[in-house]
Amino acid sequence: MVAVRLQAVVCVQTRPAMAPRVADVAERFPELTLVIDHLGRFDPMEAASRPAFQAILGLSKHARVHLKLSGLFHLTQRAYPYVDTHRHVARAVEAFGAARVLWGSDFPNCLPEDAGYAGQLRLVREDLPDLTTAQREQILGSTASRVFGLA
Repeated sequence: MVAVRLQAVVCVQTRPAMAPRVADVAERFPELTLVIDHLGRFDPMEAASRPAFQAILGLSKHARVHLKLSGLFHLTQRAYPYVDTHRHVARAVEAFGAARVLWGSDFPNCLPEDAGYAGQLRLVREDLPDLTTAQREQILGSTASRVFGLA
């Protein structure tokens, strides 16, 4: 596969129902780095313990599958700081570890949102209650730096 040969990072737009296909790619190409955008576009109306979101979390068994913490304003039913998504974020970080979760700003799509770019950043820096300082640092920089070879 060309992406493996080039050591490319493949970002995947998917939903929980497609997790088995992502798993198939991860199994067929274990040296391929995959990044799932928007935490797999979960449904915040569905509990984080439900099967659909568990399918996304199950991808954590593949060492080169990562999650991008982004787009929560698209997934939420609530205003900033999107409290209906916090449990999902906590479960994702628990399953993948902060070393495999990276922040995405959604720029410029975040600009018209009530919190804008600054709010998307503040969400991870301050508003997600279950993250430690070390996890915030990984999610906001060191994970992406390592995944994309920026260090």
